Amino acid sequence: MVKYQLIKNKLGTGGKAPYLPKTLLEGSLDIKSAIKALAYGSTATPPDVLAVLENIQRVCIENLSLGRSVNLGFCILKPQVKGIFLSPDEGFSEEKHYIDVTVIPSVAFVKQVSLEAKTQRVATGKILPLLLALENISSGVEEIIAMGDLISIRGENLKFEKS
Repeated sequence: MVKYQLIKNKLGTGGKAPYLPKTLLEGSLDIKSAIKALAYGSTATPPDVLAVLENIQRVCIENLSLGRSVNLGFCILKPQVKGIFLSPDEGFSEEKHYIDVTVIPSVAFVKQVSLEAKTQRVATGKILPLLLALENISSGVEEIIAMGDLISIRGENLKFEKS
């Protein structure tokens, strides 16, 4: 279920579209769960799937680094130079410019997601935090967090009091 809220459009296009949808994530599929799902019902084991994913990553990085796009069937990856150039003669500088990667989903992929997805509008109310990932950097053990451990938290609508 793809949930969304309608929020007031604060852009100049408010006359044409007074409200804009904001998609609310229902969670995230981590790499371990994705590997397990890909291996399910297959002769490939989770380590086999991990090896294939690592090879896909390696091939993508090699080719994108050479300025090539990579077509994975369901999406195309393209390298892009980004930054602010002040003159037509200015060269690339790591201080002012960077390489980004654009992911363009295939038309068939987007169509299939659109066909399978069901939507639900959620009343606008208090926006709750959504924890997507919690990593214990100090110990590496995900299930246990002790006082003094350094942790990494990723999510949406996270707000911490300054203290």
